Amino acid sequence: MSTEQPQSNEQPQSNEPQVDQPKGGSKKTFLTGALVGAAIGSAAAILTTPKSGKDLRGDIATGYESTTQKSKDTIQGLKDSSTESVSKLKEKVGNWRAEKQEEIADSLRESADNVAATLEEGSTEETDEENESTEEATDEETEENEEETNEENEENEDTDNDEDKKD
Repeated sequence: MSTEQPQSNEQPQSNEPQVDQPKGGSKKTFLTGALVGAAIGSAAAILTTPKSGKDLRGDIATGYESTTQKSKDTIQGLKDSSTESVSKLKEKVGNWRAEKQEEIADSLRESADNVAATLEEGSTEETDEENESTEEATDEETEENEEETNEENEENEDTDNDEDKKD
């Protein structure tokens, strides 16, 4: 006796019943079914009722008018409902669009601020480097000038000493 269970490619079935949804929208299907059912029911009721020809024709005309009016009312209700749904959907899309535009604008502002801060840091560093270079150059020039001044002073002193010796 084998304990192997046959493998199946089928997915396990759930306890919930599977219902196939008709394509094209349930409102359209419902409306069609309601109209066809009303017409068939009206015709069956009229034809199975024993009446005279004149009364039967009057009932058929009344049934036709009643069914036509119910159909018009149902269609108008669906139009109103769909118009309201479309308006709500447009409003939601408009709100979503505005939110996304604001998010994008905030993101762009933040990126621009980051770029500006980076550029500002770079220019500050460059300015600091330029200032350091200028200070170093000024310090070197000052030292050179002081050395030259000292040398000149020493020469002048030597010259003065030589003149004093000559006198």
